[in-house]
Amino acid sequence: MEQKKAQDKYIKKVLKLIRCSKERKDSILKDLEADIAAAMECGESWDEIVNRLGTPEVLAAEFNENIEEGEAGKSRQDQKILMIAAVILILAVIAGVVIWKVSQSGQAEENDGLEEVRLEQIELKDSQHFRVEEVERAYSEVVRLIVEGEYDKLLEEWEDDVMRTLVTKETIKAVKDNVGENWGTFQKYGSTYSVEVNDGESLWALIQITEVYENVTVTFRVTFNEDMELSGLYIW
Repeated sequence: MEQKKAQDKYIKKVLKLIRCSKERKDSILKDLEADIAAAMECGESWDEIVNRLGTPEVLAAEFNENIEEGEAGKSRQDQKILMIAAVILILAVIAGVVIWKVSQSGQAEENDGLEEVRLEQIELKDSQHFRVEEVERAYSEVVRLIVEGEYDKLLEEWEDDVMRTLVTKETIKAVKDNVGENWGTFQKYGSTYSVEVNDGESLWALIQITEVYENVTVTFRVTFNEDMELSGLYIW
């Protein structure tokens, strides 16, 4: 109940700060509600969603900056908020593989083989298992393959055959194209977030960076296992 109130308050404040017509606000409202619902279904917490979208002031400012005069065009922020099926697919695939691995490891024997998995996180710079420089280099290579459209090589980076079977190059291309068909040249890095994730048996390095290109702003969340193999990818 408290979480629902927080969501409603967040969305209401965003809409109040956006300078556009009522029709456009109604459209943004639907997109925001759909994005939040889909993200939660795929395992994101409310705090993670807010961290991704930014404060109401930041999100509204992005809308206002990109809404064209006369509301003639579709803003870049609309593309960021509207999560197409391909994005949901990647999230579902990652969640499904994690659940599958937990079930296979024998940790979950009740509730049809599934139970809550508790994850612990520490800042990546404090990790005894991962080196920040190595993770950043691996992240940069993954992003390069996506930007340059080398999807076959990207798929070779997945940690196992399960991921390579479930995630196709067509899916990744669809996600990229949804963000924007013409990203333009790289401009600068935005916010950065990197942690070590521990589920009690396995460790992952998770790095999330927002990158600003000439025509779009993209956030990549990339996860690597202990062998520095790609185990998770989230683009919006």
